[in-house]
Amino acid sequence: MVSLVFMIAIISWKVSQNMEKEAEIALDIASKRYVNYMQSTLNEPFLLSKALGASIQQVINDNGSIDINVLENLTKKTLDSSMHTTYAFLYIKDLSVLSGNKEKDIRNGNLSIVYNDSTPGIDGGIKTFIQNKNMYNSIPVISKIENNVHNGEQKITFGSVKHLDYGNGEFLGINLGMPIFNQKGDFAGVIGFSLELSQMSKALLDPSLNFHEGDLRLLLTDDGTFVIHKNPKAILKKINEYNHSPSVAPILSAIKEHRDILINNFYTATGLTSYASVSSFSTLENSSHWSILVTTPRTSVLAPLYHLQLIIVAVVVIFLIIISAIVYMCIKYMVSAKINSIFKSLQ
Repeated sequence: MVSLVFMIAIISWKVSQNMEKEAEIALDIASKRYVNYMQSTLNEPFLLSKALGASIQQVINDNGSIDINVLENLTKKTLDSSMHTTYAFLYIKDLSVLSGNKEKDIRNGNLSIVYNDSTPGIDGGIKTFIQNKNMYNSIPVISKIENNVHNGEQKITFGSVKHLDYGNGEFLGINLGMPIFNQKGDFAGVIGFSLELSQMSKALLDPSLNFHEGDLRLLLTDDGTFVIHKNPKAILKKINEYNHSPSVAPILSAIKEHRDILINNFYTATGLTSYASVSSFSTLENSSHWSILVTTPRTSVLAPLYHLQLIIVAVVVIFLIIISAIVYMCIKYMVSAKINSIFKSLQ
């Protein structure tokens, strides 16, 4: 009996070791696979801004200004060519860089226009929203870009993930843009894009991606803020505000330092002991930093082991019952035969 118990313990230990190692490898591979999709999606508006901004700047440098109709058509066509990006915005405060019939779109002494692609990935569907309010105040990334201009350098700047509303309904998204300069090299405005996170969220939270029951796939900014999470209440909260477990500390440290990490003793906000993998990545030119956090409960990973242990125990119990029955029958037969032999010898 002792040897059987020892055998079960050895088998369980070896199997659990292998299963944990395989789970860690799978988790690490999965988190890096999700990075590929997220990184390419976030890089799209970066490339759109860079291409469009460079084209507009070249026209202004060569001619001193750009026709407003050409500017608007370029912006709409660039947005329409995107697969994921759904909004573009134009903010021009130095109207000297514009030519043509610009009065029709000028509000409060500047050009503030937002374009929405209602059918991303499909030609057409571009809607125009003239902004009556000062877009400089409503889109913080514009002031951030202006305050960080350096020697006429056209550098892409990301804003913060937040709830945005351009008059077409509120959505969770992020703005990024590039400065536009006049012919003298002075700041003239911003061309930028807004990326909705709803499609990214659907892709990352798709249940068909689960390897185990209870898997979580989360996207965070490099200050540890959740921007994709299956619990809406966690959105825009920092991980250490949402989850007070001490096991969050190494995860948050890796996120802030743009590192990868894999731990096997992470406690989720619901108290489940889990494996956790962080894969950090950056958009082009290190313009923004993000992390994918993937967790899977240890109980789900080791569920097959528990099932195997039950099978082994059941087989052992059945085996012991059969052996006991055989021994019992043998003893009964032998004792009965002995008694009969003694009884006959006494007659």
